Amino acid sequence: MEREKIIYLISAILIGKSITKLILDKLINFIPYKLFISTEIPSVTEDLAKLKVYDFFEWVIFFIFTIFVFFVINFLQKKLNRDINQKQQEIYGFLYLLVCLILFLSTHFSTHSAKVLIGIFALFNILYWLSFKLLNITNELKICYKTMINGFLVGLSILLFLDSAFTNNLFILVILPFVYLLLSERFPKFVNNPIHLLLTINILFHEDKLIISLITLCTILIVLFTRNVVKLRNLSYNLYLICIVFVVLYNPLFYVGKFDSVVEGFWLGWLQRLVNGEIIYRDFYAYHPPFLTWLLYVFTKLTSFSIFYVRAYFHILYILGLTAIALVADKLIKSGFLKISAVLTIFSLTGGEVKNNIEIRLGLGLLAILLFYLGSIQNTRYRNVFLSGIVSVIALFVSTEVGISVLFAILIYIFFLAKNRLRLLIYFSGGILLVAVPTISYLGANNALLPFLRQVTDYAGAFSYGYFNIPVERPIELAFFYWHIFYEYLSTTAFYWFLVQFSFAGVLILFFYKKFVGKNINPTDKLSFTITIFGFFLSRSTLGRSDYYHLLFVLVLAVLLFFYFVESINLAQKIHSKVLVTAVFLMLFVGNHAKYYLSSIIYKFQTYGDAIGAYQEYETERGGIIFEEDKTLNKERNDLISYVQENVPKDGGIFVFPWMPELYFLTDSKNVTSFDAPYAFIAGGHQEKMIDELKMNKPKFVVYNPNMNFGSLSPDSLPPVHNYILENYQESKRFGQNIILIPK
Repeated sequence: MEREKIIYLISAILIGKSITKLILDKLINFIPYKLFISTEIPSVTEDLAKLKVYDFFEWVIFFIFTIFVFFVINFLQKKLNRDINQKQQEIYGFLYLLVCLILFLSTHFSTHSAKVLIGIFALFNILYWLSFKLLNITNELKICYKTMINGFLVGLSILLFLDSAFTNNLFILVILPFVYLLLSERFPKFVNNPIHLLLTINILFHEDKLIISLITLCTILIVLFTRNVVKLRNLSYNLYLICIVFVVLYNPLFYVGKFDSVVEGFWLGWLQRLVNGEIIYRDFYAYHPPFLTWLLYVFTKLTSFSIFYVRAYFHILYILGLTAIALVADKLIKSGFLKISAVLTIFSLTGGEVKNNIEIRLGLGLLAILLFYLGSIQNTRYRNVFLSGIVSVIALFVSTEVGISVLFAILIYIFFLAKNRLRLLIYFSGGILLVAVPTISYLGANNALLPFLRQVTDYAGAFSYGYFNIPVERPIELAFFYWHIFYEYLSTTAFYWFLVQFSFAGVLILFFYKKFVGKNINPTDKLSFTITIFGFFLSRSTLGRSDYYHLLFVLVLAVLLFFYFVESINLAQKIHSKVLVTAVFLMLFVGNHAKYYLSSIIYKFQTYGDAIGAYQEYETERGGIIFEEDKTLNKERNDLISYVQENVPKDGGIFVFPWMPELYFLTDSKNVTSFDAPYAFIAGGHQEKMIDELKMNKPKFVVYNPNMNFGSLSPDSLPPVHNYILENYQESKRFGQNIILIPK
């Protein structure tokens, strides 16, 4: 049996199963079940009788319906699209199968309207089978990614306009690309016009139907009158890549989720410092380079000082970082299928949570390498090398370990792999100086340069010597080999560390073999080698923490290099072998990460922008987020915020111990010490300075949580400060676990 016949056979099975269920769900109450099942038998209830009758009829009708549908499809295929070659029949068959799969999922795994589903599917079939004749499709028709994405964006705009949280939304996203594909031969200039990318803007206004209508109408009008305008293929390609990544990554519910004090709180504490007019490093201690903090202040200053816009800021950085990583994957991996697989795997592994901002930090480093690579292989485009220097130093002032690693990796590229070394070094250094000089000058002019160097290096040094370190996870050793233990190992950080070692070693061996034995090294090999060296330098800091979120720094690089390695050794030359390699990789190695990420993407397109469920929120102007949490806990927090706001004057101050830096921001209060996150400063005389500042500035309240523990740290981990507070302050009021202390 031909492959397209097999595709239609599977489609017929899915149709038969779906239509049978839709029909029986409506007719089961009219079937005289007593003719088949006797309720006089003990334990046979009326409900059981109906269910067993349903089972019998479903079994019989399914086979009759499926066989009938298959031969109808076979007849239509021969009659209507016999002039199309086999390859294109397979492609169209796959699209038909995809719609049938959505029909099956809609009928069996979600609430649905039988009339709506049957109507949509009937309309699709009419469109599908008649289009081959009506549109005069021939063998010249080609599958174009632009056409498909343009149709997807139109479908997404319709979905946003309808504003319905329903599984049927998935039909729209699948059918519209297919419609555009069918129209591509008759109206190629219209369906391939990159102006369709303007429709991406609609997702930012998913709650306003008027704006969506205006944007969509204006876009279609512009497309109609600018058919021959856009001819820049490379620009068009990159724009499509960036836009589709944005559509996939953007989460309209970025503001939903419980606030994590450990990973989000210190940003709010530092933001409040800047709101109060303080200078970072000089007036307060911060353990990260300054750029993200400065940009956070500028962004919230232009929008609003609230957690909502803080999360919006970091969500934008998340998208920008993964976009940069996708651009690198596009240049590193040639196969479209393996390229998409690598990018989706990385998207699954990162997950979009606000943790350590790995996406923007790592993305800047990879973007710097990509720009330098493009500049070095195109001798007339040294501006890319100059831009690489700019991005490298930005990476340094965003993430110290990433910045240092990328600088060393590019310098190794210059001195060992590149031609015109002196010119490359001059342009690269020029880009570095353009950003570094004004940044260092600003810090120096505000007496913050030396504190900056001391605070950042102290924090990095603390990690190097064991602060918050955990051992690398290892496989479990038992007396015998057990498959289920090995399968579980494939989804652990122990295996991920092995994958990093495998990918790095494989690329290095391949590179050295090509360079010194085969003598056939190509530019892409240089790019992969530089990324590997970047990963080696970066692994020093990753090996310290060793937890999943720090492992991601090298794991993302390993995924890129793994798919590059698979492609380079010709392991996956044909499409079916590429599918096999990707399926094995996703099912065995990525595991739950891919499962949960795919679930979140599908859920997003069904409920776009609708927060379904019961949520709590902060009762303060600086909140703006919603989250699922116990009402009692949320009330205690809101009461605490209100109490501090009502009882602490503007010229007064508080101190939060040992950790809840967001409270300064939520209450618009001043911290009387230089430390917003005491747990981060456990050595080097920091505790003595905290005590001195408490004595000198005398806080109105000390907000104390004796049960605040994380990373094996507790209030007793800071004994001088902890003892001073307990000796000099007494309880005044209690809000859950948080205690308001006042001077004795």
